[in-house]
Amino acid sequence: MAGSSIFNTIFFPDPNEGFVAGSSIMVTQNAGNNWAFQTPPSPWPFITSIWFTGSNTGYAVGGNGVILQTVNGGNNWGYQGSSTESGLNAVCFTDANTGYIASMSGTVLRTTNAGNTWKEQYTGTVNYLFGISFPVNDTGYVVGLSGTILKTTNGGIDWQSQTSGTTETLSSVFFTDSRHGCAVGINGTILHTSDGGIHWEKQASGTTNWLLGVFFIDASTGYVVGEKGTILKTINGGAAIPQ
Repeated sequence: MAGSSIFNTIFFPDPNEGFVAGSSIMVTQNAGNNWAFQTPPSPWPFITSIWFTGSNTGYAVGGNGVILQTVNGGNNWGYQGSSTESGLNAVCFTDANTGYIASMSGTVLRTTNAGNTWKEQYTGTVNYLFGISFPVNDTGYVVGLSGTILKTTNGGIDWQSQTSGTTETLSSVFFTDSRHGCAVGINGTILHTSDGGIHWEKQASGTTNWLLGVFFIDASTGYVVGEKGTILKTINGGAAIPQ
């Protein structure tokens, strides 16, 4: 890996092919044994989140409303119009056409045509939103500043606030299905729900470091990453995060 680069996001479309992005973008074709730089557009913005809907088509988002798309596995990236100049923090897709982006202005952007156009949705908060997860087509969650958790069950038309039980900023959220999910954030915060966010329970993470990302590779196995090299793992769906 390149020592001078700063990487903020990682995504594997399949077990062998993966991408990391931030101040630059790199790809592996052999499960991370070797990494190679890809040629980005100029100027290359700092990327906060990346998502692939398949081996060829992917999206990257960043500051000042930047949305990038590739249709050839990252060999080339082009800018898309986003309809906002707000910082964009997290992107996810539920299928090849429908995607969502969480923004610094408390809004969510939605596309239903593979990013050709993006429509801004209002969530009812002005808090920064840092993480987003849509486990099924119309049901999604966003997390952000001061313990904000919002849920939609109609594709973002309406959003309902959930009681997180914390005022700590939440950086990332991931649901393995419509009921089971984890959110992570500042001061080692890990929250878990098994009922679609009706109740969120705080878990002991064993650290006070800022936790920045959470990702599950299946219903049982998940990872949390954070500052100072923090990596935590669960093997029981997030019911408990081993220290």
